[in-house]
Amino acid sequence: MTLHARGHIADHPEVVRRRAGLHLHPLFGAILATVLPLATTNRVNMPPAKGGPGILNQTDVGGCEGCAHAGGGTLWLAGQGKSKGLISNVALYLGALMFDQTLNPDGTLSTITDTGTQPSSVLSGWQTFGARLAANDPQYPMNSSTLYKTPGDANSPLILPAVDSGLYADSPYRFNGAYFITATGPARLLQLLTVLASGRPVSDAIPASGQQFQSYTGGILGALEGPVDHANYIVDYEWTGTPTDWVSFVVAIQQNDVATTARLAVNLVFHCVNSWGDNTGWGEADAVSTMIGGTYRANIDYINQAEDLCVLDLSAAA
Repeated sequence: MTLHARGHIADHPEVVRRRAGLHLHPLFGAILATVLPLATTNRVNMPPAKGGPGILNQTDVGGCEGCAHAGGGTLWLAGQGKSKGLISNVALYLGALMFDQTLNPDGTLSTITDTGTQPSSVLSGWQTFGARLAANDPQYPMNSSTLYKTPGDANSPLILPAVDSGLYADSPYRFNGAYFITATGPARLLQLLTVLASGRPVSDAIPASGQQFQSYTGGILGALEGPVDHANYIVDYEWTGTPTDWVSFVVAIQQNDVATTARLAVNLVFHCVNSWGDNTGWGEADAVSTMIGGTYRANIDYINQAEDLCVLDLSAAA
């Protein structure tokens, strides 16, 4: 079986360590004050006709981090009625790789190839360069024929945007900040649910090379096998138990009650979005988003395993 492309690279441990207590999202306090409903339906805004991203497709390149942040960011703005169209996943990916370029001994910049990237690099590149709309990006949609100087050669240098192309100067959205959910246990779960209830998707990193994820066609995913090598995003949750149990569950996570949280969490299901297309035979259809594929559901074991839970703050440019 041909594996779908991945491309997530974990941030350096020192970068991860410095996330603790670092909240650059200006609405951090307001987000944590959000009331938790029984379910969220952010994914209703997924269709491009509603300003959402649809299901992106990285096809044969390692641009999953670009897809996760472009898709999640576009969905958030669509829910606020502020979408101007899809943020280019290509621009975010290339911006991250360009941010991480190093100098060669002769003073030239290092060659960029399709190595995948880190979540912090996407955020840093976005803040530095901005990102244009996909509709204005000649390298969209993302694939090796638009990104590789020599298509078919996995080691080929990537085609970078010209400095004077206006790619970054006309960025339609402002990157205002972000934060990573760094809590553990029930407190981590509480923050994730609260962010989703506030209408914001959350990007994450997961193991995607194993058969369980690669061959997924439907159902609820738990913990996955293999190395963490892929990024996508979480958009919604729903409670399948009784309202009374929901109240008990919310109290348990607020009080950091590990035992009660674990016992009741069997009633919690998350809705997530991948970047392997919506009509590729991967994923399941979703009635709320009207997507015909590319979405999946997951349980608490999946969430406990996921890494790099990131929340964006974006606004539309004037």
